[in-house]
Amino acid sequence: MTGTPVETGNIDCWYYHSRSALCRSLFPSATDAFVAPPGGVFGNAGRNVLRGAGAVVFDFSLHRSFPLGSDARQLEFRWEMFNLTNTPQFGLPDRNVTGSSPGSITTLANDPRIMQFALRLKF
Repeated sequence: MTGTPVETGNIDCWYYHSRSALCRSLFPSATDAFVAPPGGVFGNAGRNVLRGAGAVVFDFSLHRSFPLGSDARQLEFRWEMFNLTNTPQFGLPDRNVTGSSPGSITTLANDPRIMQFALRLKF
């Protein structure tokens, strides 16, 4: 680590690296905070010096029970939605400073919106 990382918040340039043309256009006067150490030498970056994108998830469930007869039997209908707002959950940025796209996020950490229905018989 050679300096303080510049975190941009853009998925194509999550932290500044001069190999990225987008990073150079967004921050023309910034310098690289990370360089590859020489072979056989450990780097000096500490733990948790960079943060990935935050997670914002809103799950929703709706259920209703219907009585069956005069005893305790019930039929329950459930509708569950995970990630109701369909907000993308981005993965971690590429941490390989010698690779082709350092600092860019190219994966998703979670699934898009998922819905499921269920019937449950209680007796």
